[in-house]
Amino acid sequence: MADYIQLIVPKGKRSYLELKDGSRIWINSGSKLLYPSRFNEVRRDIYVDGELYLEVAPKASSHFFVHTSSLDVKVVGTSFNVSAYSDDSFTEVVLVTGNVEVETENKTTTLTPNTCYHLEDSQEQVKQVDVYSYICWKDGIMRMNGEELKDIFKRLSRYYNVDIMAPAELEQVHYFGKLVLEDDIERILYN
Repeated sequence: MADYIQLIVPKGKRSYLELKDGSRIWINSGSKLLYPSRFNEVRRDIYVDGELYLEVAPKASSHFFVHTSSLDVKVVGTSFNVSAYSDDSFTEVVLVTGNVEVETENKTTTLTPNTCYHLEDSQEQVKQVDVYSYICWKDGIMRMNGEELKDIFKRLSRYYNVDIMAPAELEQVHYFGKLVLEDDIERILYN
């Protein structure tokens, strides 16, 4: 059995990792990744609490699995995003290219490119999406497509490692636009 390495990316930081099999992983703020120091020949398993964008290197003899607390993702060779923060009420898998299978206790769902699998309160939904809205964080951008202010502030709090609270009367107001996350938090909140 291989030794496991735990990578913790604190709030306010992001990280990038290339695994020995050639798979590339972008790790978002406030995320934990557990992966073996060496994959075995049959399976490549990693575990996440947080958000990752992955470009998995194809390997015909070995499937790649991403495990979260609520679901598993089976991959052959593809690029996709997994958001599975333990303090969020939902888990999402967004497929950019290739093919993945999302496995829960109840069933297996195969995703095609430009689809999002959303699991919340045991309710599953698959929908067509603009994938860049889900993966732009790795490029230092946050897109808002009608999100509530409280959810935007939660993401910003995680990203910058600061507590941001919305006034109660504005929590459910929906916002559209984009933020450049390379700016400091004061500038972002001012805009």
